[in-house]
Amino acid sequence: MGFKGKSHAHGGPWGIWKQLSGLLLLLILAGCAGGGALTHTVLLVLDVEPGGRVVAETQAGTQVCHGGEECRWVYQRGTRITLEAIPGEGRRFGGWQGACSGYGVCTLTLDQDLWVKATFPPLTGDFQLEEIASPLVVPAGGRVEMTLGLRLIGGLSTPPEAYQVLLQGKLVGDGVDQVGYCYLPERSQPDRLVVALEGPDPSEVWTYIAAPARAVVRLGSLERALDFTLAVAPCVAGCGR
Repeated sequence: MGFKGKSHAHGGPWGIWKQLSGLLLLLILAGCAGGGALTHTVLLVLDVEPGGRVVAETQAGTQVCHGGEECRWVYQRGTRITLEAIPGEGRRFGGWQGACSGYGVCTLTLDQDLWVKATFPPLTGDFQLEEIASPLVVPAGGRVEMTLGLRLIGGLSTPPEAYQVLLQGKLVGDGVDQVGYCYLPERSQPDRLVVALEGPDPSEVWTYIAAPARAVVRLGSLERALDFTLAVAPCVAGCGR
């Protein structure tokens, strides 16, 4: 005769063990599935000092991390992201730390968790641009270096990498009949900035051409401009025409 209140629905100790084993297996599989999903994402920690902001661009869109914030963003592994530091009034960009370095736009491929810091120290002092010889002549097919002298005011001291240099004008651009340019911080000094100018295609220039141009130098919220005449001269020999 059986005992009331006892149940053998679980098949005794062996049945209970089978159920516990099955439950344990389900938990392990669920943990593996969750872990697999997590491996497809990475974390970008962006530490932005007060005084500026960082704009992040991906194919999915734009995000902004403001000064004084630590932004923790999750992305799909392999995402390509571009970070641009923008200083506020009275500040300059003091450079990247962590996964980014230098002073320019930082581009990363997010294959692992990364930490990036943007610094924005106070901008003390000022600067003015010194006059340059004008016209500045660039031969077709040739290369010329232009030096922009800086008159530093109020104890301004910053590395050349912190400056941005732009050239503007009718003859400036990437067309075959225009002058290309590239700022060279590695050849510059705190009081002078060097810009390389590349002459246009010799086959596109047959006569002397001159036009107004402007050099724009930026340091944080400071911007100074210098007007000059840019000229292109034809190549008279050895240009491969």
